[in-house]
Amino acid sequence: MANKKLNLLKGSWLILLCIGVILLGANYSRATTIPINVYDILFGGPSGGTGFYTEYWLATDEFGVLDAFCVEDYGLDAKIDYALVDVPTEKEYAAKIASRYFDGSVLALDIINTQTEAKVSTQLAIWDVLTIFDYSVAGLPYYNQVQAIEALAYNSNISDSIYLAKSPVNGPPGPSQDYLVSVPDASIMLLLGSSLMGLAVFSRKSKRT
Repeated sequence: MANKKLNLLKGSWLILLCIGVILLGANYSRATTIPINVYDILFGGPSGGTGFYTEYWLATDEFGVLDAFCVEDYGLDAKIDYALVDVPTEKEYAAKIASRYFDGSVLALDIINTQTEAKVSTQLAIWDVLTIFDYSVAGLPYYNQVQAIEALAYNSNISDSIYLAKSPVNGPPGPSQDYLVSVPDASIMLLLGSSLMGLAVFSRKSKRT
């Protein structure tokens, strides 16, 4: 009976510790660099007249497949270690645009008809505001959609879930594309996973006892 009470007390203490760690992590999550392993970069979709692919997904070990938006005019390399970092100042407008895609606001626009059109237009808008590709000429494919998305995002905020997936500076064979991704409370998810693993180990030890 005493052992059961002791195990229950230990279990309760561990749960409270896990909750405390998670809450602490919430306060510092935006200032944390979180390493992720990108083992594949998926791409496709219509180019929208740019000559480039306009749909990207990062296949990661830590968070599964992440919807992503390219923010650099470099080649893409899979199977390298990326890192989730805070969005730098020069990419804040692009992050606002990505935020409006991830929260469903882009798809809700009357001028957007499908999920694919939402993603393609969002990617083109991001390239436009980053001056990677000039989309200010009327008549280009998706021109009206791009203008509507940029206007929608201009005075909005960056969602807390938006991170920059940053590739290594000297990753093989050279610089690789960085991406904007949505990872809800990324550091908290990692902490929660570690906490659950701790609970599982404790549970197994308790059963053996």
